[in-house]
Amino acid sequence: MNPKTQLWNFLVAFALVLATGVSTHAYQGTQDDAIDSGLSEEAQAFQKLQAELKTNQTRIDFLYRTLPVGFPEKRKQYKDEIERLTAANDELKTQVFSKAKAAFQASERPSAQSTKIVSDRLASMLKPRNAERQFDPESSLELIAMMKEKFPDNPRLLEYEFLANYAIERFENAELALGKLEALTGSDLSAPKNELKATIEKYQQELMIRRLESNTDDLPRVLLVTTEGDILVELFENHAPNTVANFIHLVRDQKFYDGKLFHLVRPGEYAMSGSPNGDGMGDAGYRIPCECYENKIRSHFRGTLSMMAPSKDRGGSQFFITQQPNPHTYDGKYTAFGRVIEGMDVVMKLKNVDLSGRMASAEAVSKIKRAEVVRARSHTYVPAKVAANEVNRFSGGSKNGSGSKNPNSTSDDAVDAPGAFDLLLQGDEGK
Repeated sequence: MNPKTQLWNFLVAFALVLATGVSTHAYQGTQDDAIDSGLSEEAQAFQKLQAELKTNQTRIDFLYRTLPVGFPEKRKQYKDEIERLTAANDELKTQVFSKAKAAFQASERPSAQSTKIVSDRLASMLKPRNAERQFDPESSLELIAMMKEKFPDNPRLLEYEFLANYAIERFENAELALGKLEALTGSDLSAPKNELKATIEKYQQELMIRRLESNTDDLPRVLLVTTEGDILVELFENHAPNTVANFIHLVRDQKFYDGKLFHLVRPGEYAMSGSPNGDGMGDAGYRIPCECYENKIRSHFRGTLSMMAPSKDRGGSQFFITQQPNPHTYDGKYTAFGRVIEGMDVVMKLKNVDLSGRMASAEAVSKIKRAEVVRARSHTYVPAKVAANEVNRFSGGSKNGSGSKNPNSTSDDAVDAPGAFDLLLQGDEGK
């Protein structure tokens, strides 16, 4: 092989590995993987698949830009082609990742190409930044373990190990990963370590409460039948009785949630529903007081149901389900009134979307097909409501009600929506 080609291949590999955050000292063999053309067979296979992906996507973008208006048959032809090309690209992406993963596992010294593809997929599982990627901490642990066999002392992999274990409430493993990361990098991680410690203390309290609740086993339960599957939730009537009364009243007496969209789903954060028109605005026609300022509040962990409220005592019908623990941000601000006991995998599959604050298509949105109370205590469930004059005092007489539309708006009806998880360390976002 030409020495210049060898040098060029090495420099390209070095740059790619740096970009993925994988330790460069662990990778030595890129020049051996290349052929005379300057690319290995593996790289050529990836390149061919990715070129096909790019060609299809360019065509999809063109079809969307030129979608006919007023010609139904032609419009249908365009949409059919878009659907076909989109399905083809989904399959191509699967092939690219499968080939890269297999090549990475089989090689003693993985190529930069396969390393980058696997690293990008791992990043997208834990820090997704587009609608195509779902937050998937469970699957990410498999990739982390696979990559650590090749790069055991890589700080980025330790960070991801910490994030994944935290997300699924394996706090002991998360604590170990964070300690190793601090020792390896010499960074001061006292802030996230303190936050983790506080979260663990709250989780231990939560487990104690759950054990006590299991002795009586009489808390109300509601089944959410969604387009992605069933979600069974248990409601914290002992700790948030009025919020629970409101939820059961809306489910059982008004059938309020039947057909409602999950209008705001932020991967790694939460899935929100309960907006009457699916745009993030409105409520059931009244407000209820918050119950998140009491000493007996429940904390926000994975699968917590919580009442959305733009400010104190302005909750109504909109609620969100958390995808990972976040007591640091949500406790004392939103009323936790239940938790998912079956169907957390369904929560994670809800389609990423944001229909609040902008024009958006509702075609690819998950929704609640129906909600039903499957267990309740024998008393009636009638929520206490905030007096009309108090609502007007806060809202200036607005009839729109509470909502999550345009969180950055200065209007009284804008919600200070739950923010990003503060504990996340700085790092590359998923693509």
